[in-house]
Amino acid sequence: NQPLIMLRSCLLSSRLVLRGATRALPCRSSAEMLHDRLRLKFFTSIAAPSIASQSHTSVPKHKKPHAGSIQQNDPSADGKLVDTVGKLVRESVYFHADNSGILYLLAQRLPTLDLQLLSSVLHMCQRSTGLRIALGPHFGTLTRRLSEFDASMLTEYATACASTANEKNFHIFRAVGERLQPLLLDLTFEQLVRLNEAFAVVGYKHQPLIMKLETYFMEHPQWLNASDLRSFLRVMSSFQLTHMQVLLAACDRFESLASSCSTDDISSILQYLKTLRVPSNQNFIKRVERVCAKKIPLSNADQLSSLMFGTSMWVDSFPSLPALAATRLCELRDRFTLELLGPLCYAYGKLVYKDRLVIACVETQLATIFDTTTVDLNEKSVAALIDILFFFVVFDRRNVSSWNRILSLLSTWKGDVKPRQHSLLASIDRYLTLEGSDLNLALPLQLKQQFQQSKNRGELRRSVSYTTFADALTRLNYNVESNYDCGHNLIVHFAFPAQKIIVELLGPDLYIKSRGTPVGKKAVEYRQLERQGWKVLKVLADQWTVSRSKPKQNFFITSLLQPHAIHPATMASQPTEEVANQAASPATVMAVPANSADQVPEGVNSATS
Repeated sequence: NQPLIMLRSCLLSSRLVLRGATRALPCRSSAEMLHDRLRLKFFTSIAAPSIASQSHTSVPKHKKPHAGSIQQNDPSADGKLVDTVGKLVRESVYFHADNSGILYLLAQRLPTLDLQLLSSVLHMCQRSTGLRIALGPHFGTLTRRLSEFDASMLTEYATACASTANEKNFHIFRAVGERLQPLLLDLTFEQLVRLNEAFAVVGYKHQPLIMKLETYFMEHPQWLNASDLRSFLRVMSSFQLTHMQVLLAACDRFESLASSCSTDDISSILQYLKTLRVPSNQNFIKRVERVCAKKIPLSNADQLSSLMFGTSMWVDSFPSLPALAATRLCELRDRFTLELLGPLCYAYGKLVYKDRLVIACVETQLATIFDTTTVDLNEKSVAALIDILFFFVVFDRRNVSSWNRILSLLSTWKGDVKPRQHSLLASIDRYLTLEGSDLNLALPLQLKQQFQQSKNRGELRRSVSYTTFADALTRLNYNVESNYDCGHNLIVHFAFPAQKIIVELLGPDLYIKSRGTPVGKKAVEYRQLERQGWKVLKVLADQWTVSRSKPKQNFFITSLLQPHAIHPATMASQPTEEVANQAASPATVMAVPANSADQVPEGVNSATS
């Protein structure tokens, strides 16, 4: 603290000393840290002299601030304290709970602050992540004051708590939900959305709040612009609310707003609608496709990547867009960063749209990025690298230099990957194991462990089509293996190992009807199975659901398997002579008098006997 005290006296006369001190440090991160500390001390000494002496005292880590440690409530000192924190927030000072005594004092004052000052603090938490993290553990002390909060303060409070939410402070959101009951009629649409998003963080479904939001949307859909519709669908997707009437109304509103929506809004809304499994309507699809076809030639790299990622979720609904995007990609080839190239590669890989120009542009731009920039690993860049690897796997591109660079970068990543990437990592690992032995490459061990743990935690989702198909095979007495493991974690629906035949049911999101091919992940699996000698029979779920009656199901399965010399199993043993003679003799009917109920077998009435 001694150098800081000496420099603080200089700061009162000249701010230039601050710049000179930070420039003298060899490391920029250290300079920024000292810069923030000096400004923190400077503002503390100017705005709140009475607090400055306390800010230098070290606070034991085991000591937790509580409301009882404040003997008196001084409104003037509280006002100076909040003003000081506001200046630090406006100056973008980095807050740290261990070295900032002013935050320790603010946490102590938090339960006794005036409502207006408390509202200012909650509003500042929306702007400063460091302030939210520092004050987050102390938000629970405000639950006893919720009866004083109005709808606006409740919204700010719930949003601030959601940023540091975990299972331990679930009671905070339950208390907020109870306080909201008499205030539901006073909530605006923005407040409804923000409150539902805050509750979704901890998985708390407040049914009256959700019903109020849906009612507001159904009564006034014309009041919502594209951003409001995007927020509304984000809430619906968070809680997986599949109320079909509400979703169809959202589709109608999106169709009317499509021409005025930005590419980010279109991409996000399409993703939310697909997550909620909204049934596709041809008029809706054609309208959205026309709007996207007009936006693609005018889009930049960011907009093109976002638009293609969103439309790829609908698989085969927009068949004309990949070709238009390929043309635009060649025009913008030098403007793609790694984070923008990843989603675009995922879209083309999922749609299995093999275009030589697209592949050449991706490889050229990736080499340029590696040669001219230093890749900073974070969640987005790691996700982009995995998407690019998946693109290479789908199109079987064995570019060793790119593979080496990407895998070496991924080997240094110690964090988690997004759940969407787990299935892609499984496909990449299987490709490297089965087909990349000549490349001498392997997926990093920490990434293998992540998707294997995800696979072990997940349960096999059995659809109605799968269940009825399995029942039909059992009814026809076929010797079939269900959920058969073909090796290397390749688990298929049904297999006949003796004949090396596999039967797979493909839903509408796993098959591209216009080209007659499965989507990228399934295409990779089937290619690897065929190289191991298996023959894959693909059955569309739509084809199977047409066969509703049992005779139709029997005919469908027989006509599917008979050309491949697969027949139902025969009786294992021949009938004995006694059974054969009994079967050859005419049936014997036992006559039982109608009035002798004692001779009738149990469970059979007299008329039936």
